[in-house]
Amino acid sequence: MKVRNTLIFILIIFAVIAGLMAVFPKDGIRITDNFVLHCPSFSDFWPSSAKSEPTVDLDSLLSSQIDIDNEIPQKAQAKLKDMPEYEEQPDPTSDNVVSDDASNYNIEEIKSAVNPLEMPAGNTALDHFFRKLSHHGEYEKIRVLHYGDSQLEGDRITAYIRYKLQGRFGGNGVGMCSPVAIYSQYSMKQDASEGWIRCPGFGKRDPNVKHRKYGPMMAFNRFSPIRDSLWERPEEPYNAWISFTKSSMGYGNTRKFKNVYIYYGNCTEEVNVTVKVGGAVVNEGRMPISEGLNVYAYKSPDYISDVTLEFEAFDSPDFYCVSLEDDHGIIVDNIAMRGCSGEVFTGTDRSLLSASYSKLGADLFILQFGANAVPNTKDSKGATYFTNLFMSQVRTIRAMCPDASIMIVGPNDMSVKNKDAYESYPILDTMVNMLRDAAQRNNCAFWDTYKAMGGRNSMPKWVEADPPLAAKDYTHFSPQGAQVISNMLYNAIIVEYTNYLQRNK
Repeated sequence: MKVRNTLIFILIIFAVIAGLMAVFPKDGIRITDNFVLHCPSFSDFWPSSAKSEPTVDLDSLLSSQIDIDNEIPQKAQAKLKDMPEYEEQPDPTSDNVVSDDASNYNIEEIKSAVNPLEMPAGNTALDHFFRKLSHHGEYEKIRVLHYGDSQLEGDRITAYIRYKLQGRFGGNGVGMCSPVAIYSQYSMKQDASEGWIRCPGFGKRDPNVKHRKYGPMMAFNRFSPIRDSLWERPEEPYNAWISFTKSSMGYGNTRKFKNVYIYYGNCTEEVNVTVKVGGAVVNEGRMPISEGLNVYAYKSPDYISDVTLEFEAFDSPDFYCVSLEDDHGIIVDNIAMRGCSGEVFTGTDRSLLSASYSKLGADLFILQFGANAVPNTKDSKGATYFTNLFMSQVRTIRAMCPDASIMIVGPNDMSVKNKDAYESYPILDTMVNMLRDAAQRNNCAFWDTYKAMGGRNSMPKWVEADPPLAAKDYTHFSPQGAQVISNMLYNAIIVEYTNYLQRNK
């Protein structure tokens, strides 16, 4: 009798479990934002009955990549095994600048190896930028501002694009740098005296900041506390310094420059400035009192590879950036904003931002966001909200810089753990498609990073590559992966640029 009761009890338990497995939601029950309760399904016990999604053939994808400037297919997977975080490259001087002659390329042959830019009707979205490239010898400088989230930190992705563009069209220098280094850079080494503060115009803002004048890097820096109504002139002036030196990990073109531009504003006290190169004083001057945007410039007659800037004042101005540039050629700025989804342009003082872009000479904006938006977007309604908000940023940029070209780089594949496997976020396809459609409507070029990686569920392959092409967070590229994806993007730009040359013979 006891044996029969035990057997009945076990059968009842099995029946309850089977019933629970049959009705439990396939995607589980979300308890919190970070915890989902799952119940095994019948397919978990009989995997052969489950449909498996195709995964990217990463070896084939990598081996098909090309060095478009030389038209030589690279066996990238073999090359990556010996590749350091950033390969040391020669200086892009006039001796190795690549020809603009469109006949150098068999476009139809190489298109199969390039994930192309997607252009709106008329194909004119990048004409302003391409027109200046095609006549680059006639222009003093051509400027690209590459905005993005933490995917760009450390000058990743931007560094390689800068190297290739400067190698083709000329130019040296890293472009805009934050006076306060917020993360280690591959391209330049930075150091600063104690006491500097950084006030970003995104994320958690400093409540002591009563304005929205953050400048082109969306943050300002100071070497003295923020001045308020109770401010009293100190007995002794503040002294501060910042320095930039070449990095052995950077490309050759970033290791030398001629010009140092300090963009600043809200200057309530005159500032003494001393410029040192190699430890020797080469320039002394003053920053005059001014409320609006101002630029202090030091122009060296020869190329330099390091600079130290010393400041003395009773109150610090707001420093927006320090730009290290050549006399001519391409400038490509890396503007990475950790935790940002791109909604910063509408929240920043437009008069200052417009004046900054005018002084800088903005020709192309590359907007690369998504790493923060995708995980926080749950459904199509949320995706629509993000897309509309993002496009309002595009319209704000266009209102300030009506002639500049705009390129949107879509979000890369990102994975979330589902039971024991990493899968693409469910909303990712929807967000990519919405951004693509919105880019078309707003006359912006669009590049699909998600597709370039291999599409849905491609990220695990990038993480598992040898060496790894993405980090274990299944979101960010490794240095090697950043170079692969930036080469893909650069190739897409050059293919479309060559199409432009052919259209305008």
